[in-house]
Amino acid sequence: MKTVKLNNGLEMPMIGFGTYQITPNTTLLNVAKALRLGYRGTILW
Repeated sequence: MKTVKLNNGLEMPMIGFGTYQITPNTTLLNVAKALRLGYRGTILW
């Protein structure tokens, strides 16, 4: 699994929680669950 090194020296896995082409209700449930479980996304430009 690819990782990215953070400023504090820790490495974070580069994984994503996709929401492409799912219903709005399913999106809401999945994103809410991910946040409850501690998921914090990053935006890479």
